[in-house]
Amino acid sequence: MFLLLLPAASAQSPLPARREAAQSAIRDVTFENVTVLSSDLQSQIVRSLQSESRSWLGQQSPEMLATFIDQAVLQAYEDEGYWRAKVSTQVTWVRGQGAGRQVDARISAISEGKQYWIKDIRWSGATVFPEEVLARELPVHQWEFLDRSRLAAGMDSVRRLYVLRGYLASSITPEMEFDDATHNIILTLAVNEDKLFYFRNLSVEGLDRTTTRQLETGWAEMREQPYSEEKLRGFLQRSFSPQRLSGDPLDYSISDIDLDTHTVDIQLSFDPVTQAEKTAQ
Repeated sequence: MFLLLLPAASAQSPLPARREAAQSAIRDVTFENVTVLSSDLQSQIVRSLQSESRSWLGQQSPEMLATFIDQAVLQAYEDEGYWRAKVSTQVTWVRGQGAGRQVDARISAISEGKQYWIKDIRWSGATVFPEEVLARELPVHQWEFLDRSRLAAGMDSVRRLYVLRGYLASSITPEMEFDDATHNIILTLAVNEDKLFYFRNLSVEGLDRTTTRQLETGWAEMREQPYSEEKLRGFLQRSFSPQRLSGDPLDYSISDIDLDTHTVDIQLSFDPVTQAEKTAQ
């Protein structure tokens, strides 16, 4: 169990490592001048750092490892709305070499700043969906503090809407206008919808010739239609009995996306070897 050092503590001894993390490349962690991150959040940061691949951590220079830790801590601050926080990490070699190296980390808050709240949420570049539809996908709202992880999850959800509609190359970029006097943020979500993708070719393996020809004939109605997973799922459900397809029909398909032509080729595989490889992936 970690004993995280809060600013009120007078000592600056390192945190005792958890038993299950004893072999982590990051042995002990000390927090200094950290007041707005709770002890639970500090514990989560330590667990996350100590769960990283030891071989990967062992290959990093002290400077690179310190930067990595800084980013992890700043993300925790941003999850709590502290977007102006500044931290510095000192990494000290303890023992071992290479993949067996262990280090201690001392994380110091240079400045935690103030918590920033959302003054307004705006959209730009969105034409496919009404803004109110996109807004329903966001778990962040006006006059809440801006939580980085929740914002990222909401942006992923919005992009999923576009992907389901066939806009596979769409992207969303957050733009933030900070008002340091009032500690507010105007959040603009810039949507790049790109172009609609269309179904193109169908290839089939693992079926008899007659069934393959029937699928290819039915595909003529799908070809050059706007791409969507639901359309593909519906095509497969119409083409096969429920007994023939176990689980999600899309598990039998691979989508080959061509970003240059904005088309999608579909490969259907009923080859047991291929299916086993897909399951293993």
